[in-house]
Amino acid sequence: MEFIFERFTQANADTNRKYGGTGLGLAITKRLIELMGGSIEVESTPEIGSSFKFGLSFRNGSNEPILERKTVPLKALKNLKGIKVLMAEDNEINVILVKQFMKLWQVECDVVGNGLLALQQVQLKDYDMVFMDLQMPLMDGYQSATAIRALPGDKFKKLPIIALTASAMLDVQYKAFDSGMNDYISKPFKPDELYHKIEIYGYVPND
Repeated sequence: MEFIFERFTQANADTNRKYGGTGLGLAITKRLIELMGGSIEVESTPEIGSSFKFGLSFRNGSNEPILERKTVPLKALKNLKGIKVLMAEDNEINVILVKQFMKLWQVECDVVGNGLLALQQVQLKDYDMVFMDLQMPLMDGYQSATAIRALPGDKFKKLPIIALTASAMLDVQYKAFDSGMNDYISKPFKPDELYHKIEIYGYVPND
């Protein structure tokens, strides 16, 4: 706990391999809270969990109405029926959320839990695009994308592969592109961003 708020510091060397991240989240959080005149504390019990608490003071706001930004309701978006998507993701919560939206947009979606299964699955079925998590067991997203690009056949050279990443670091994005990925989408997912990636790379006809 003495060092957990320092930059690039994690409790265990295996944390990055298992869960991703760089050890910047808590350092950034602490800095933002301090910039607003607050402080943050942590209480932790091994094998049980950790509790983070912070306090901030704000002035009372005015009664002026807030102008709402107009957005297109998700149900108003046209369906994407006919598109076949493979998602390589080992986080069950993310899988549940994405599947709900895929069903709403009538996208056919298969899910695998690691990069090795993704490599095998793209050879069994014709997909319009692949969403590839970067941190997965057995074979990560980088390795899987590189292996897919190395498969014989022109379709594997052109198959759109979209990286799923919780990192905003440019080196992560560059590494994804170097491994053969076409684009990336940030986690947690924004439904409209997910929709437009499918629309762009799924080659939906304008009807």
